[in-house]
Amino acid sequence: MEQNNSELVIGWYLDFESRFSKFLEFIPFNNDNKDNKDSVLPLLASILVEAGSLIDSIFREESTISTKPKDKQKINDFVPHYENRLNLSNQKTILFTYPLQYLTPFRGWIEARNNTYQKIDWWYSYNKMKHNRIEKPSLTTMNITIRSLCGLHQIISLLPTFFEALIRHDLVRHVPDLEFVKNHIHTADVDFTVLIETKLFGTAIGRDAFPDNPLQISPFYFGCSPKLRRFLGRNM
Repeated sequence: MEQNNSELVIGWYLDFESRFSKFLEFIPFNNDNKDNKDSVLPLLASILVEAGSLIDSIFREESTISTKPKDKQKINDFVPHYENRLNLSNQKTILFTYPLQYLTPFRGWIEARNNTYQKIDWWYSYNKMKHNRIEKPSLTTMNITIRSLCGLHQIISLLPTFFEALIRHDLVRHVPDLEFVKNHIHTADVDFTVLIETKLFGTAIGRDAFPDNPLQISPFYFGCSPKLRRFLGRNM
């Protein structure tokens, strides 16, 4: 993807996140409040559809599947390709709300035995809503929408084509110098980790994976993120 287009994608993502954040000012989101998570908000439909559509566009643009034209590729083609490339089903992203929690938007999207797509609810909702928003307004919930945004965050964090644009938008938290980060973060022998950090989310790329419990995260190993330090109340 050309850098001009990468810049557009990051700008669109930040717009979606900003719009969704306004809803969070009135309806807090956390795992302990099922009523809020499952709140049906038809006004979120545009964010859900735009986020899903952008994921679909990125998948097509960045696909290296040579046996099918890009305009003929579907989710069934994308799943084995991007799972192998980005390990999306195991990716955890921090949601910067209190209490600190992880989202795993692509968990369960692949059937390991035959390497095929398994339905995940936010992608299903996006597909339904893009064809007819009026018929299925109940599919637009806080939980569905926030996980579609998180899925987009993971993809722009993990695909190398977006890294320079993320730097330009000051979304990369890092320990080594920036030139070193640019030259080494996507190499096989990378020995450090950076955090792609936006208002709502933090996705780690590099050597270290998040621990199972977000309260056990050491900010030092994840770009020395000031936001992580604030949420956890410590530096290490």
